[in-house]
Amino acid sequence: MIEILPAASKDQRDGRTNSVLRLLRFFARLLGTIVVGSVLALFYCVWHLTFLALCMFRPVVTSLSLPGLSWFRSRSRLS
Repeated sequence: MIEILPAASKDQRDGRTNSVLRLLRFFARLLGTIVVGSVLALFYCVWHLTFLALCMFRPVVTSLSLPGLSWFRSRSRLS
């Protein structure tokens, strides 16, 4: 039969871990999580605010696009 080994390293299974290193590793991972979470939160905030602004201008762009297309067609016929 195949024995499934735990995901922990051999040192952790034997209980020979340094508590200072574990604490340092915890704070490093905590700092990384906070930084990544802050960057993602900022990205999503900018994304949603941009979407909101573009949705507000959609009626204006729609009303200006038909005259703009007809002007572009008339200019391309003259050339």
